[in-house]
Amino acid sequence: MSKSVIATLNIKGYRFEILVDPDEAIKIKFDNKGDIRKALLVDRIFKDARKGDEAGNLEKFFNTNDVYKIAEKIIKEGELPIPSEFKKKQTEALKKRIIDEISKEIIDANTHLPIPPSRIELAVEKIGFNFNLSKNPNELKKELIEKLKTVLPIKSGVQRYSISADNFYFNQLIPFLKKNSDVIKIEKGDKSFVAEVEIQLVKVNEVIGKVNAITNNSAIISKI
Repeated sequence: MSKSVIATLNIKGYRFEILVDPDEAIKIKFDNKGDIRKALLVDRIFKDARKGDEAGNLEKFFNTNDVYKIAEKIIKEGELPIPSEFKKKQTEALKKRIIDEISKEIIDANTHLPIPPSRIELAVEKIGFNFNLSKNPNELKKELIEKLKTVLPIKSGVQRYSISADNFYFNQLIPFLKKNSDVIKIEKGDKSFVAEVEIQLVKVNEVIGKVNAITNNSAIISKI
């Protein structure tokens, strides 16, 4: 790889450029491991690096004049020339990560069962989704979920439940619920307790099944 490339970031119509070592810059952009002082080859922020024209009003656009903080933001949020082989590898890794995350957050709206990554991947190929390395992964995931809704019967989010059980099961059931759901509140009486929880739709069957197993099917479980 060339030891000098230009990383760029556009903010409100203004262009900011820096000269960087591509190897170190790639580590910063994709692994959060690079050294910005090694990555930044010239300790200046340019509006045109090739002409040597420096950018002004840095405080206005970056809320700092610290060259290294600005350079790190440009690398992480801007455009960085990436070798095609590395780009392909990173794109595949990003694709797999996002698909795996989505498969843990959505269910089939018809069967109420989780949708495996392999089925999501087929849908991704069908819609031709672009895993743009320059975009925030969380934003990409949101965009992909919306597009998947056009080809898959998707349902995502959480369901709130009220779970009532005998106090005998309290010490075993509550730690499980805290680990596998968001516990909204717990009310404990002399003989029984009620826990109000929110469970991710993709985990509902698993969590409810375990609650029944812990309480020998004696728990009273109601949707709220």
